[in-house]
Amino acid sequence: CTVSYDEDYLKENNIKLKNTEFEVEVKDLEDGTKLNPFDCIDVTFSGVNGSGTANVSNKDDVSYAISYDYDYTSSLSNGDKFTVTADCYSAEKSGDKYWFKYNDKYYVVENQTMTKDYEVSGLTELKEIDPFDNIEFNFSEGTPYLSVNGVNTDNAEEMIKSYVSYSIDDADDLKVGDKFTVKAYGYSYLEDEGYKLAGTPDSDGYVTKEFTVDDTFPSYVNADNLADANKSFDEKFADSVTGARQELQGSSYVSNIDVDGKIKSITSYDVAETYVANNQANSVDSISWGKARNGIMRIYKVVVATDGGDKTSQTFYGVLTLPNVISYKGEFTTDNDISITYYPTLKEATAAVTGAEGYTVATASAGQTTTTKPATDSTADTTTTTTAATTTKAGETTSAAGKETTTTTTTTKSGAQTTTSESTLVP
Repeated sequence: CTVSYDEDYLKENNIKLKNTEFEVEVKDLEDGTKLNPFDCIDVTFSGVNGSGTANVSNKDDVSYAISYDYDYTSSLSNGDKFTVTADCYSAEKSGDKYWFKYNDKYYVVENQTMTKDYEVSGLTELKEIDPFDNIEFNFSEGTPYLSVNGVNTDNAEEMIKSYVSYSIDDADDLKVGDKFTVKAYGYSYLEDEGYKLAGTPDSDGYVTKEFTVDDTFPSYVNADNLADANKSFDEKFADSVTGARQELQGSSYVSNIDVDGKIKSITSYDVAETYVANNQANSVDSISWGKARNGIMRIYKVVVATDGGDKTSQTFYGVLTLPNVISYKGEFTTDNDISITYYPTLKEATAAVTGAEGYTVATASAGQTTTTKPATDSTADTTTTTTAATTTKAGETTSAAGKETTTTTTTTKSGAQTTTSESTLVP
């Protein structure tokens, strides 16, 4: 210790100091505790690899005198670096160390602010699961107007059924060769079960896959599969014929037919020809009530016995139409009933079938196709199609077994169509 004094003042007053320099032994000081602030906390990691979280917890009371800062995000992966910063904000410098007092105890630290890096480990490794494996689609209509409006997961894994949702983009009015996109989203519960979706999620967390419409998707029946489709509805047509017979029996009025007297009995109600009509545009006259994309159309020759004077037998033709017939997985379905329209002659019945505006019409017997043009089509081209067909009357309600040979000539010119037909019953 060195004493400072006013030498002149002391001399004037005849005062002389001694022991103006002396040593004092330092004693009775507390020993400060050397402290590593990272020994006062526990750093652990939890969750799944790629979306793990860090947990920093205090394990020593003195840690409350220190401020800890770190990244609070929850997207950690095994092997990542996780940095914790410790700020001893109340520490004061003494020599090359810092000290602070907490709860009447002194602590010595290397610096006021320190950092430590921890390696992320122990996060759960998720198993990948393909959200598009074993899924099927929900449809409405069929190609070329197919709509894919949902995903069916009945055959998928349980994790997919429970924890994955789907959305579908650009999936209306599809034809073969068109593409549509399916988006899959995995809920957090999927990770809780130890799984994640295969693929790279987008910014919204969706995994996507593009699908191409092929001939395994539902389609409207056309000329290619008309024969099988027509056969599959034999019973439905037979039921309609039975109902038609019952309605005709005893009737003196048939729409569009001039009945001579009252119908006493139906001599025969036999199929003459079968067609399929397919819509070629979205806005055309329908071949039946409501919107018809296609239709299986059977022309029946109807012979009835009447009580009207000398003319006791009459012949007319019925067009039975079954619209919107879909082919899918080898089965043929429709939600529609069969409608019946009668015509006095085969010529008129055939014209009604082949003359539907905007439809392509094909026969079952010869596979011949005729495209009918809209009334606004001003083309001057003339197209003549002649079809010779032999139809065996089997499986229908008939009164005479045999074959009917039908020759049909269809001529289209400048939007107008003329059809002539001949029918001969062969024993």
